[in-house]
Amino acid sequence: MKSKEYVGNGLKFGEYDQVAISFALEDVEKHAKKAKNGKHYINLVVSALREKNQWGKTHTVYIDQWEKKTEEEVVASVATEKELTEQYGPAQKEPKEPKVKKESFEDMEDLDVKDIPF
Repeated sequence: MKSKEYVGNGLKFGEYDQVAISFALEDVEKHAKKAKNGKHYINLVVSALREKNQWGKTHTVYIDQWEKKTEEEVVASVATEKELTEQYGPAQKEPKEPKVKKESFEDMEDLDVKDIPF
């Protein structure tokens, strides 16, 4: 995986989790990709910092590195799963919660309302 390319930062403000971000156009324009509609887009990710940085900023901005997998890459990843299954066996499934039998109203006929603590 590529290392993240940080291009800006932001500051949380207001009462509705708003974040004002700023970045230099020169830092992001080289990442613009032309879409089918002819416009150029840049995909950014805004992420909260664990603590404020030296300038008091609470968020960072970096270039989104997600890329659509090609058909060959998908086939290769499926082949890898097959190999792992052959070598280690099938993945273990999470145990299911046992079903709890619901009481019917008929089972509650003998219940005395006076015995209820509230």
